[in-house]
Amino acid sequence: MSGGNVLRFTALLVTALLVNAFSIPLFFDRLNILFGNAFIYFCLEILGFRYALFMSLILAVERQILYENFLSSMFIPLELVFTATLRRVLGQNLIVSGWVFWAFVGVPLYVASLVGIGNLEFSIAIAPALKEAVNGLISVTLGSLMVIIYTRFFDTNRSVSLLQLVFVFFVGISITPMFLRSVYQASVEESFIRREIKRDMDIVMGNVKESVNYWLRVHLNAVRELANRLVVWGTDNKGRLQKDTEAIRRSFEEFHACYIADPQATTITFYPEVNPKGKYMVGVNFSYRPYYKKVKETHKYTFTEVFVAKFALKPVVGIAVPAVREGKFLGYAYCGLRLDRLKNIVEEFSLKEGFYITLLDRKGKVITSNREGVEPFSDFKVGNLKVLEDGLVLEINERESKSLRAGLGDLMDAFFYKEDVLSKDTGWKVVMEVSIQPYMSSLFNKLSVNFVSIYIFSLLSFALSRMFTHMSASPVRKLSETISTLEKTLEQNPKINLPRTNIEELRRLTEAFEDMAEKIYEYTEELRKIAYYDPLTGLPNRALLKDRIERAISFAKRNKTKVAVLFIDLDYFKTVNDSLGHEVGDRILVQVANRLMGIFRDTDTIARFGGDEFVAVIPDVRDAKDVIQIAQRILEVFNTPFDADGDDVYLSASIGIALYPENGSDATELIKNADMAMYKAKEEGKNNFAFFSEELNRKISEVLSIKSKLHRAIKKREFLLQYQPI
Repeated sequence: MSGGNVLRFTALLVTALLVNAFSIPLFFDRLNILFGNAFIYFCLEILGFRYALFMSLILAVERQILYENFLSSMFIPLELVFTATLRRVLGQNLIVSGWVFWAFVGVPLYVASLVGIGNLEFSIAIAPALKEAVNGLISVTLGSLMVIIYTRFFDTNRSVSLLQLVFVFFVGISITPMFLRSVYQASVEESFIRREIKRDMDIVMGNVKESVNYWLRVHLNAVRELANRLVVWGTDNKGRLQKDTEAIRRSFEEFHACYIADPQATTITFYPEVNPKGKYMVGVNFSYRPYYKKVKETHKYTFTEVFVAKFALKPVVGIAVPAVREGKFLGYAYCGLRLDRLKNIVEEFSLKEGFYITLLDRKGKVITSNREGVEPFSDFKVGNLKVLEDGLVLEINERESKSLRAGLGDLMDAFFYKEDVLSKDTGWKVVMEVSIQPYMSSLFNKLSVNFVSIYIFSLLSFALSRMFTHMSASPVRKLSETISTLEKTLEQNPKINLPRTNIEELRRLTEAFEDMAEKIYEYTEELRKIAYYDPLTGLPNRALLKDRIERAISFAKRNKTKVAVLFIDLDYFKTVNDSLGHEVGDRILVQVANRLMGIFRDTDTIARFGGDEFVAVIPDVRDAKDVIQIAQRILEVFNTPFDADGDDVYLSASIGIALYPENGSDATELIKNADMAMYKAKEEGKNNFAFFSEELNRKISEVLSIKSKLHRAIKKREFLLQYQPI
């Protein structure tokens, strides 16, 4: 790792950690859109996969610490590995690779994990999975945008394709408004849910309190009426009081038992008079009961603690009302009120889905509840209460698997909580719990629709970008490819076929390149002539001659034929130059070249080797007799005089012939041997041709050897003067 890369990685990591600390909440801070992952993909493009993987692991740990979301944290490195792999395999950009991952791997795997491990319902699990998919799509889009900006301002040597620019643009303008709309809708929906729940809880709580208190007052008034009978009839009129006790007891079905007691708490009346065990209840003393002491001392009615009647086996509350005349305590009336009727009242106001009402006595024990699993006289357990900013209280129950529930585990069994005192007389409490699940399902369904729409629009953006690229980038790419191979194209076809488009700017660019290509072709042709052709005669020069000979040799090797190289030298041409001048000599050379070109085929080559020397190449030779005929025709063209400014000039030529493969294996050797044969032809009388032979090569080698030895001997003064007698 280089020091510069480590420094850049550190800066990116710190920035990503800070950005991830701030999120956009979608539902009670449990679904969060995070943007730190964009730096992972920026790091992937700028620094490479190893740096990006290391960053993803650190950000996964941070997400787990901040948001306690193990599944979402685990998907950070998983998404990176899959996206990078898909990009390499598919050859697409990051956005397309990320889209493919979440569409075909990420969302199904995320939903399966939430349903299978987190025990979430599918309808609930799909929303956080789609949220993660949209979050991932936003991350790769932002990462790609950061790469483009970085390339534009900080790394100008790095290239960015037009397709990537167009695609990022289309994705950005399509999903950004939809994403912001989803965030806004989630915020509005959450606020609406809170207002609706708060309103409903206040209304239901008020109705429950009013109904229960009314029901208690009705029965309290009945007991008061029984106490008034004691005041009216007195303790001596037991028969009348017994009838009144029986009448009131029979009139109110919820009364378990009623009686009237004297000042010492001994029963004067009792109905039913005999309990289920056969015991006669008139005359029983209840002075040990706490409510007796309280009624006697305060002269006020009281509600007893909730208890289980011995023979009713149901929750009962006692109502004791004192009988007082002119300040004198005459005794009291008492009725035991069965509370099972309260369950009907509770259920009556709990018809809305997810509404649970529980009545608690003074000790916090359950009187009745419509919540499943909550039994009378059990301790009422309350989860962790969290007061929200709008005054609502959220009750959260811990779940073992909440870390796998995408931050929603504690909301799966969460309730909006409200409690209030029923009345001071009873000291009871009304607890209302409203499940968050129905509201969460409603919001998640809307979010799911939005997230799916975002994904569909991202797909449409991909299609639109492809279409736009085909319309604009494709001609540019083809234009670039054509220009990059311009040299080869010009060699093969002088007519340059550049891509056509009806886009005005690109059309002008194409026309400019066509003009440039034509000029390049003209310059190239001129350079080729200078490099490969003789400027005087227009014949190929030495460089092109050697290339033609090598090609002919390659063809002969494949077809088992021969190649003939004819070295042509003009006889007495130096005399022409010296007597008539070089300008006249040049014009005669042009005439010679034209006559020689008329002899050879298109497949043959006639080149000016230099001065008054010409070389002809005849490929695909099958018989040496054919070469002799061509040599004779060359000599015949010199029978006609050449024009030298109106004067006739007669010339002749000497021709040396070398054959492949007998006289050489390459161009240099064949030209050299043909040159030797030409000198042999001159020695034999000029205006003649001669074939190269090994004997000729041996003689010339001897001559060259003798010349070399003579030069060396002279230089070393090895010659001696010898006198001989005459």
